[in-house]
Amino acid sequence: MKRAFITFALALICAFLLISCGESGEKSSEINGNNSLTENLDFGDFTMNGTDGYIEVENSIAVFSFADAVKLDDSSSLIVSKDENGSEIIKTQIVPLAVGDNVFYVIIKSHKDDKVPTYKMTVHRRPIYSVSFYSFDGTLVKSQQVEEKSLAIEPTTIIPRGYYFDYDFNQPILSDTEIKMKIKEEMENFYFSSTVDSCIIAGIKDKPTTQITIPDYVTEIRSGMEGCRGLTSVNYTGDIAGWCGIIFENFYANPLAYVHNL
Repeated sequence: MKRAFITFALALICAFLLISCGESGEKSSEINGNNSLTENLDFGDFTMNGTDGYIEVENSIAVFSFADAVKLDDSSSLIVSKDENGSEIIKTQIVPLAVGDNVFYVIIKSHKDDKVPTYKMTVHRRPIYSVSFYSFDGTLVKSQQVEEKSLAIEPTTIIPRGYYFDYDFNQPILSDTEIKMKIKEEMENFYFSSTVDSCIIAGIKDKPTTQITIPDYVTEIRSGMEGCRGLTSVNYTGDIAGWCGIIFENFYANPLAYVHNL
């Protein structure tokens, strides 16, 4: 009797284990089925975050082919739709792109089962922005058309001596941008006029100053320098040949008249 009871108990345990293994196998099969579908998908250059995809294209690209961008094997087919429900199907899988974000839905239909995952795909066509360059007096001197996330090119050939464009040209353009010209720090204490080829110092604003720096791009110094008798130091950023090339309006326009040495 005892032996029969033990045999019966072992039979129940085995039956339970067989049922559990069967259920586990079914679940495993379901999971593998989903993974298999995902593994057979290649979203190419899209950046995927779950079921959301994002890609950026140049402004020159006006149409986009999902057939070329998304790859899958023969076990599934690709459906491109304007809406999440798949009621506005784009049969060619080629879509026109407006400037900015373009949202479409990619539906992957498996031929093996009823699984129909849907992906929200955003194709961003980069806009073109206007970059405007203004002189120190507010006059528009140049403009550029720059694609989003590209760099503006500094127009160095139009900058008068003693000025600079107040902008970091290593920063990508993300919107319409105005870039203004400013006086270089070393010229802020001078009255001056300049072009691309010349820079004329007409005078000094702070005559009691004890030291000044003359940049190497200065071409002429006029008599407005007279009266700088408190000078004790004159720094010149160029060489002797450059200093000798500066035109002085008269003897007292030369700051060395007060300091006697560079």
